[in-house]
Amino acid sequence: MDKKPILSCAMLAAKADGHSVTTAEGMYEEVNALADYMTAEGAEQCGYCSPGLALTILAMKKELLDPSVEDIKNYLKPDYNIKEKRDRRIYERSF
Repeated sequence: MDKKPILSCAMLAAKADGHSVTTAEGMYEEVNALADYMTAEGAEQCGYCSPGLALTILAMKKELLDPSVEDIKNYLKPDYNIKEKRDRRIYERSF
């Protein structure tokens, strides 16, 4: 939203009113190229996480000009935290 990644699964759509919103569909070519790379490297995720992670990575590339490994970890942390919490809930409901 407003050229910054957000966790859309954790935000009410009404809060986006008046803001610019870019979706994975709006960046189809870039997202697909990155998704193909992630798949080839064995780093694909579920159908919910992959598009969000791809958009976050593309935003990071534009925002951080010379990131350190620590910068990258911090930038991607929200995506991994939400995925970890969801996966844990799914696992716990399985038993």
